Amino acid sequence: MAALINSQLDFIFFFYGLAFILLGCTCFAIARESGRGEPWNVLGLFAFAHGSGEWLDLSALDIGDTPLFAVMRVALMAMSFIFLMEFSRMKAIRFGLKELGRWLPWLYLPLLLLVVFAGFEGGAVTANAVARYAIGLPAAIAAALVFAWFAKGFLGTARHLAILAATGFALYAVAAGIIVPAAPFWPADTINQDWFV
Repeated sequence: MAALINSQLDFIFFFYGLAFILLGCTCFAIARESGRGEPWNVLGLFAFAHGSGEWLDLSALDIGDTPLFAVMRVALMAMSFIFLMEFSRMKAIRFGLKELGRWLPWLYLPLLLLVVFAGFEGGAVTANAVARYAIGLPAAIAAALVFAWFAKGFLGTARHLAILAATGFALYAVAAGIIVPAAPFWPADTINQDWFV
């Protein structure tokens, strides 16, 4: 099974990236048509940045990788996670959690500095794992909670779609925030992409 997955990584990266690009298009369409604006645009930025990052991973797989290219991909991924966290923060404020709006933006810089420090200490792979744990996992969980909160306010098909989106982000939290590249610290040295494959 591992050999099959590894032989199909180019297709996986392509369609994974395409799914995010389509999510971005959908978010920008929602923002434009509904007049709901900014939070949906920020979710669209997450989707475009993350989808582009997946296609850059595809390029590294097919064309080759360099240390600078790996750092650029990690930086783009970390910024995409910040966009996802910001979307969740903006929606939480609209749901009445105003305290979250005041203190959460102050965490973005320390989280990004943590990723940079991890990169200096352990290289791009370690920075990738730290970005996923420190930013990606909480951001995806927060997005899942936002869509679960949406579901409470809807009935019928809209409610089912919001629950589906919440479930999707919860699964994304596991796939992108827990199953990280193998890195020299726990749990990344045990539960990682190699283990998953």
